[in-house]
Amino acid sequence: LAYCDNYYDLEKRLNLEHKHSLDQINFDEADLKNYEKIKELAENRARQFELGSRPACALRKILEERTNVKVLFLELSGHGSAAAAMGNFGAAILINRMDPPGRRNYDLAHEMFHLITWDKFLGKEYSAGGDKYSDLETTANVFASALLMPEVDIRREFDKKLRNDKISLVDLVGMSQEFQVSIDALLWRLVNLKLLDRNPVSKLLKEDRCHLEAVKDFSSTCNCKEDEAFLSERYIYLAVKAFKEGLISKSKLAAYLKINIGDMAQVLSKYGYTLEDESDEE
Repeated sequence: LAYCDNYYDLEKRLNLEHKHSLDQINFDEADLKNYEKIKELAENRARQFELGSRPACALRKILEERTNVKVLFLELSGHGSAAAAMGNFGAAILINRMDPPGRRNYDLAHEMFHLITWDKFLGKEYSAGGDKYSDLETTANVFASALLMPEVDIRREFDKKLRNDKISLVDLVGMSQEFQVSIDALLWRLVNLKLLDRNPVSKLLKEDRCHLEAVKDFSSTCNCKEDEAFLSERYIYLAVKAFKEGLISKSKLAAYLKINIGDMAQVLSKYGYTLEDESDEE
């Protein structure tokens, strides 16, 4: 929340709009288990955002740049994977930067659902545990799966990889990479689309996971390494821009980025920025 307030402060200093433009969807408690409606809502939102056949590739940028949702990546140190928030600063999603990219993408879509249903489900009964909470979280997962793995495209790629009515683990891992989701999320999506049987998938994920890991190790492109996700590219851009325009000091820039002044030049260079004056850069 402190980062969100800082984000808002930068937007005000730069005379930028801070309010989000995410439309609330027509959805209430009675719809929590109406998975067909959830799927339809996800498909409609994907079309509205023009996410294409591989939505995970574009979702974060669309949320940040078109709807002005603040997406932040921080190390959560065992405090969960993601969270959504609304406040005077607007709308925000927090993602655990230490999670693999596929998990981060899924959590982003999951938390997006909470934002677009915020007015309907903001209340103690949905945040203090119990059946309603479980239904809400399950619904958010259904939405995320339908949004990130469009049925038409998933079926098309699955059929292309079938050989004698079978699909290899290598190809399944490849599909998860292509759609930029975790292998777990892909497998359950295929189960729900009745392209894979539930029992073998459950056994694979619970009892024979070593076989799946062996396949992932077999393909060098499957090794999920931590990338450079840190805070937010847009947040960093706004902070540097405010500094360059003399709206914040170097010490405030360091505080907003939560890095030492001595390390700032090296960190910012990873994002293509320098601390010199614009005239020096020209």
